[in-house]
Amino acid sequence: MQINHNTKLAYSGMNQDILSRAKANMGYKSSEWITYVQARDSGLKLINAKGQGIHCRTFPVDKTTGKQFPRYFVLFNYDLIEKETVSSLVDVDSYVSALGE
Repeated sequence: MQINHNTKLAYSGMNQDILSRAKANMGYKSSEWITYVQARDSGLKLINAKGQGIHCRTFPVDKTTGKQFPRYFVLFNYDLIEKETVSSLVDVDSYVSALGE
């Protein structure tokens, strides 16, 4: 099951299939995916990610018209996240937890 790293929600439909195939074809170990903006906003850095993005789409409903429209986005496998960034974020979380905040 392919999931979004930040939300922990599973992708559905054709996106689940696209991401599962990409994981297998590219040899990724992680089943977690993240957008560039989600990574940046979380303080994470992508490494060797050029050309590695997987194009997906969804069809949300416009609340004013009731019509569906395509929304496109690019996902990167969590294996492409710089591990130093992740460990420093974990250390900060541990520090904050130790302070009782």
